[in-house]
Amino acid sequence: MDKIEEEEVREDEEAEEEENQDGEPEDLEANVGDLKKQLEETQIIVPQNDTAIQGTKFDMSEFPDSYKENSQKEKSVLENAENYRRQYVHLFRDRKPLFLNPLNECGIEPEPNPPKKEQKKYAVRPPRDLRSKFLIKMEERRKKEEKEEREKLRKEEEERILEAEKPPPDPLYGLRIHSWVLVRSGKREVPEDFFIEPFTGVAYPQTSGKFLGIECVWNNWNYWANMQDCANACRDLSFNLSDTVSWELMLIGSKEPSLQIPDLDDDIDDFEDEDDEKKEEEKHLDMPASWVKSIEISEKDYDSRCPLGKKTILYKKAKLEKYAPYLLKEGLVLRLSVYNDNEMNNLKRVMETFSNREDKLKKRTEESGVITENFTEGRQRSLCEHTYHAKTPNPESERTMIFYHTARVDGLYKREETSKEMKEYFENRQDFLYFRHVIFGKRVKKLAPAQAEGTPRPILRISEHFHRNETIDANADVADRTFIVAEDKIQLTYHRKHENVTASTREFFKPPNAQEKIGNLQWTPDMSITFQVDSHAAPSKHLSVYDQLVVLIQIEQKCIQSVRASEEEVREILMDRQREEMMHELSISVYDTERNEKAKRKKKEMEIQAQEEKLRRQEMEMDYLAPFLAQIGNPEKISPKQAIQLKEDCMADLKQRLIDKANLIQLRFEKETSELHRRQQEYQQKQVSMTKEDEEEYYNYCSEAMFRIHILELRLNRYDRFQVILWLSIAITFD
Repeated sequence: MDKIEEEEVREDEEAEEEENQDGEPEDLEANVGDLKKQLEETQIIVPQNDTAIQGTKFDMSEFPDSYKENSQKEKSVLENAENYRRQYVHLFRDRKPLFLNPLNECGIEPEPNPPKKEQKKYAVRPPRDLRSKFLIKMEERRKKEEKEEREKLRKEEEERILEAEKPPPDPLYGLRIHSWVLVRSGKREVPEDFFIEPFTGVAYPQTSGKFLGIECVWNNWNYWANMQDCANACRDLSFNLSDTVSWELMLIGSKEPSLQIPDLDDDIDDFEDEDDEKKEEEKHLDMPASWVKSIEISEKDYDSRCPLGKKTILYKKAKLEKYAPYLLKEGLVLRLSVYNDNEMNNLKRVMETFSNREDKLKKRTEESGVITENFTEGRQRSLCEHTYHAKTPNPESERTMIFYHTARVDGLYKREETSKEMKEYFENRQDFLYFRHVIFGKRVKKLAPAQAEGTPRPILRISEHFHRNETIDANADVADRTFIVAEDKIQLTYHRKHENVTASTREFFKPPNAQEKIGNLQWTPDMSITFQVDSHAAPSKHLSVYDQLVVLIQIEQKCIQSVRASEEEVREILMDRQREEMMHELSISVYDTERNEKAKRKKKEMEIQAQEEKLRRQEMEMDYLAPFLAQIGNPEKISPKQAIQLKEDCMADLKQRLIDKANLIQLRFEKETSELHRRQQEYQQKQVSMTKEDEEEYYNYCSEAMFRIHILELRLNRYDRFQVILWLSIAITFD
């Protein structure tokens, strides 16, 4: 078979070569000649085209001959253009003449001469394709078969996935009864009928495939049964309820509500003569009033948003979980989990949305071990976004922080940090700084006592970049400033002017211990290297260069302090985030009396104070001498000796009661304090092995215990002042 196909290909090649050796195509000069004679016989008066040259006169001697004379080919093209124009004028006599051949600078009608390809007398023929056409054909056939095979496998895989994702057969398909809203066309500029799903509020057209058919339609006037075939769902249904063939109504007396605008004749009928006989209207059964009470939804049920306050929706390779606000202690309201497989075993990405968080956390996304947290405005350090690796949440690891720069004094917009470098981006700074790059070195191990915060990373290089300051000269405006701390060098690169190719530079070599001898530096001219773009400008004096070095050393110290402050800020932010994730504090409105614990405690304190005030007034109204007078028989009159004894007994009893009550309050205070201390020690010992429920119980106990201790302390202080006042007031009363 291969030999037969190869012979066929060779025969095709020979046939192609024979066709290439055939003669020229047939001559069509006869037809062209006839057309030329017809056009020559046509006489047309051509309107004159005012193409006079206006403007400056040119010296003809300055132009080459191509401007003054037309070549033979240009003449032929002009003749063709004239013939084309004559035909146009003959066919469209009422139109403006075409703008085809205007005069050039020399008053000649030029035609640009297309560039001719240079004809070489001797040229090398292109190499002949020596490849076998049979092999080429076989290769194309093989590639085509491979492509078809790949396409076939792709379609089979798609069909397999579709078959695997197909839901199982529903035994109740078409048997479920569902109610939805039908909005008819006619009123309120509704162009066509459409449906509204009551559970979601989404509108669907009549042709939607979500609805399999309609059994009946009803409103507050009547009930209509559908008599039409629903084989094509709701697409072909007619909603003309007055058509008794398509809809069977239940109550004969009730009519379909009119959708037409009432005619003027209907209004005139209302003014007919009252003496006319009125036809008795036949009474029919109508629809009774609704027995359903008005729907009342409590605020708690409204906030829950779904049964039990949570709902899970499954999608293809995704799961959506919804929670009511304040249902979960961490403030989670939405969690979207995306998977790589249909079985939802291989988790790809998790996106969580929070609300009412005290730490302003709005959204958290975790994908491939990278966590991104988004915050709303209002945090202490204006953090907007925080991206880090879940395995390395500690400081001096790879992370990116984005800030609300308008709320910060330093204008910091973004900070990127790794174990070896840190990059900071700024916006709208007065010193025109927009970028800072810090390179750290490895820590050197020293035999010294360990510090709480550890040894800071050594700084090798600090690079700062500045925007252009238009108020000063470019050669004096610093563009890049680099402090090579490890080599005691300072490099300056100034902004470049538009007419210059390069920029001016200056490099300083710091003397040893320069930061300690800022006021008395040893200066030599070889400690600076200057490249000045403008060679005609006067060189800088040694004194100005020395002063610049002193200022740069001071700036270097400030930059190092800024870098250390940035490192400290990162540590504080991470500590705050760790504490916030442990506490999970939620912000509650002062108007939310159900959840606002502070308002509840305040209300409870006010109730306790009111009760104590009531008891105090009752004690003031009591007769303290009644029990002591009963001991001596309640005499109508007492002697001075009895009065003195009565005073001593009363004051002694009051003193004992005040001491007993103070001891009781002190005993309760010490008991609560010791119990809180015991629970705190127990928490410190079992903190690692405690569950979240135990931690939550511990935090609740601490909150309640602190509240009780605070109340007892207030009561004890208030009682100390009260007993002194009471003792003095009673003593004055006896005197």
